[in-house]
Amino acid sequence: MQTQRATGSVLLGAVVSIIAGFLPFVSFVAPLLGGGVAGYFHRTGLREGAGAGALMGVFLSLLGVVLQILGPVLPAFPAAVVLGPWARGFGLGMLDSIVAIIAASAILLVIVGAVGGAIGGALAGRRTQQTNETVG
Repeated sequence: MQTQRATGSVLLGAVVSIIAGFLPFVSFVAPLLGGGVAGYFHRTGLREGAGAGALMGVFLSLLGVVLQILGPVLPAFPAAVVLGPWARGFGLGMLDSIVAIIAASAILLVIVGAVGGAIGGALAGRRTQQTNETVG
């Protein structure tokens, strides 16, 4: 996969996915749309499109993990420094379920992004093939 093209298409797909995530009735297919855009603008066919969509899913997963971690931590940071483990609580039972939810979400984002990327890549490959047949 070409790095420059892949980076641009992955970031564009992520932006589309984030924007679509705010829209009602569209948010549940946002990673599919973002993966489709990433795969389409990568313009190399089904396999590379799926790779671009999967990378978009990985990027969204990492962004989601960072936001999930930083969201509750930043406001409580001074209290955590002063109070130590008492500010966060000693029990880690809640942490296990949060980690499982984040992991499942990340896996689903990558899979759905790859499916969207494969669809977008196939459409771009088909369009490129039709253009080449028309010109040639």
